[in-house]
Parts: sequence; C-alpha cells; structure tokens
Amino acid sequence: MNISRRSFLKSAAVAATLPTAGKLTSAIAQNSAAQTALQTKFAVFSKHFIGLPYDRLAEVVAECGAQGIEAPIRPGGHIEPAKAAVELPKLVE
Repeated sequence: MNISRRSFLKSAAVAATLPTAGKLTSAIAQNSAAQTALQTKFAVFSKHFIGLPYDRLAEVVAECGAQGIEAPIRPGGHIEPAKAAVELPKLVE
C-alpha cells in the first residue's frame, strides 16, 4: 500500500499526541472541579487509524480516553461500502 507523505505526516502527528491524551485525562481526574468534563463522552474519527485491526483500533481509542469511534465508510475509508454489511458488525464488536 502506498501512502503519501502528507498522509504519513498527519497520521504521525495524531499518533504523537496519543500518549499525552491519557496523561491529560489523568490530570483532569485529579481536579475535582473538572469532574464534569470527564463525564462528557466523545468519539474519535478513525480515518487516521486505517489499517489497524479492529481489536487494536479499540485499544488505541480507549487509550485516548474516547468511548467510541466514527469510522469512515466510503471508498478508501475504514470500511469499503460494498463490505459494510459484513465488516461493520465486526467493527462494532
């Protein structure tokens, strides 16, 4: 699979921020005034993680502190539209 330099740099930038996201969540958890912020649930757009197996994708997203993903189901996306009926349930699992 060929990947453009621009795509690689975008993915690398996102990956570089992942370890910081967990530390930030821990720091917020220690601040009682920020407890409400922790109750807010958010999802991660998984375009930057295309190519990861579904189980690894779940681990990475959980490490970020997110509760879900928004997967692009389109040509070249996380799931190809023609395979959505088969692959989407696997992704959800």
